[in-house]
Amino acid sequence: MPNRRLQRQLIALLIVVTLVSIVAVGASVFIFVRQTEQEAWQGRQAEAAVNGAQRVEGSITQSTNGLLGLGDIDADLVRLFATFSPDAISNLIERNRGVIELLRVDADGEILISGGKDEPVLANTFTIPQSSWFLSTTDGERYLSDVQLTPDQLPYAIIAFPVNDGGAIAARLDMLFIWEVVASIQFGETGSAYVIDSDGNIIGHSNVDYAIRRENIAGRPELEAILEDTDRRWSGSYENFQGEDVVGSSAPIEGTDWIVVTELTEAEAFQTSQRAIRFLGVGALLFGVAVTVGTARILNTLVFSPVASLQSGADRIAQGDYTHKVPAKREDEIGQVAHAFNNMMTQLQERENQLVKQSQDLAVEVEERKRAEKIANQASAMKSAFLANVSHELRTPLNAIIGYVELLLLGMDGELTDSQRDKLTRVNVSSLRLLGIINDILDLSRIEAGRVDLVDEPFSPRAMLESIHKQMESLATEKNLNFQVQHDEQLPEQLMGDQKRIEQVVVNLLSNAFKFTEQGSVVVSTRVRDYTWQLVVEDTGIGIPAHVRETIFEPFRQAEEGSRRRFGGTGLGLSITRDLILTMGGNIRVDSNGKDGSTFVVTLPLNTPENHQDEPKPDTLAVGDEGV
Repeated sequence: MPNRRLQRQLIALLIVVTLVSIVAVGASVFIFVRQTEQEAWQGRQAEAAVNGAQRVEGSITQSTNGLLGLGDIDADLVRLFATFSPDAISNLIERNRGVIELLRVDADGEILISGGKDEPVLANTFTIPQSSWFLSTTDGERYLSDVQLTPDQLPYAIIAFPVNDGGAIAARLDMLFIWEVVASIQFGETGSAYVIDSDGNIIGHSNVDYAIRRENIAGRPELEAILEDTDRRWSGSYENFQGEDVVGSSAPIEGTDWIVVTELTEAEAFQTSQRAIRFLGVGALLFGVAVTVGTARILNTLVFSPVASLQSGADRIAQGDYTHKVPAKREDEIGQVAHAFNNMMTQLQERENQLVKQSQDLAVEVEERKRAEKIANQASAMKSAFLANVSHELRTPLNAIIGYVELLLLGMDGELTDSQRDKLTRVNVSSLRLLGIINDILDLSRIEAGRVDLVDEPFSPRAMLESIHKQMESLATEKNLNFQVQHDEQLPEQLMGDQKRIEQVVVNLLSNAFKFTEQGSVVVSTRVRDYTWQLVVEDTGIGIPAHVRETIFEPFRQAEEGSRRRFGGTGLGLSITRDLILTMGGNIRVDSNGKDGSTFVVTLPLNTPENHQDEPKPDTLAVGDEGV
């Protein structure tokens, strides 16, 4: 029966409202517990990382304290000491567990005294003058090497100190001793600790296999976050190089570029919050069932039965008996509903008349909207024309500023001091950057105003790309990138088109590739596909996430929020590039998996001087067409 359906609907609504309220309260409690637990574990791990760093630092200090005393002895006395007590240096090394080999050299690299527990590595008179540790101590700097292996595959690190007479003390530290210190750092059931250098090399780990294999975590998010912190003290949650979800902290080892990292699995770190969510879930379910059952009984007595009688009267009205009046004997809410139902029929006709009037008003509103859109389009055209004119007017004085600054830098008005030259150079760089922004705005304004004129003339695509390669090769050299130009052998020697605008497209795409690529390569190549030819720019940069691949072609947009602050730029380059390509009858698309680089493919009509006049041009390609 209908009243049963209404009853079930109200009970369902009650269940939903109750559960939503309980879930909201439970979620708040869970978030509070999780945040508190995370802060507590981060504090404990930060303390463990600091303690670990202090223990490793103390081990190094303990191993090297005895060496520093040897540096306070005069060189002549050291020679006498080596002559009359040849076993003394060996005894010193035997008493120092952390030292494998020790030697003292003079300012010329000549060995004054040396000894060791195995075959000598440092005591080579031919290699000492060219060794990194000797060159560093000659400059008055302390030296600490990466972890290296002996022929027996035993790990060691070289440490060296300058002495007052220009010579140096050098020693090989036993990294097995450091590994034991790292392995002794214990916290929690799943806690682990390891030591890395600034290049990401693991030089000590609770699991020594990682250190023996010389595991490297360079490029991982946690290492980048640690290195971005000036104090090397960082805490956060992440997936570590072993594929585990962990919370970790770091601390620097003073006097070295080594960093201690402690990690704990999230499962252990958030045990309390997981128990809390289970407890809250069971409690919410039981409480919801109890509230629903009790409330359903009350609703049946006070609401559902009176509503059933009200519904029977409504059925007669639904069958067309508009003269029927619903009984309204009660003065409570149900009675008020009955009175309202009786008034509803009277108001229906009035509502119909209002709807007729509203439809007439809507037609007038639609006409007004069309008129407003026309005015908006006119205003947009005026804006584009205004920006084009203003950008053009700004270029004239800016070019004059650049010219005068370059004349001053050339010394036309006399020699400049270093400070004056530095300031003028900064003015010149800033002016050129501002001119580039103005040129972008001018191009965008011309495109929006429909004032871009293309020149259709023969040009050599190979010569154009080779010229661009020479022009931008310095950017690749500066960032140590592999920059290549590759040509399709089927590409004609000459094509018809606007070479200047095509160069602008390629330079914009290459500028983006160099800007967002820190290592790897940037490649620009050509392809021939039926009646089209393609320009392809590939890089190994940061990539473009899928959800922003369409918006990057919009003005003033970049791949991620905050990218403009990190990499610079106005966000106009790709917008101008796309509009120029469309104007030339082509299209552009981008392929990227969001992390391993990007590939931009520009497709243009294949027009040669031979078929330019005879054959009809292909239809303009829409943005997003494959063009292959």
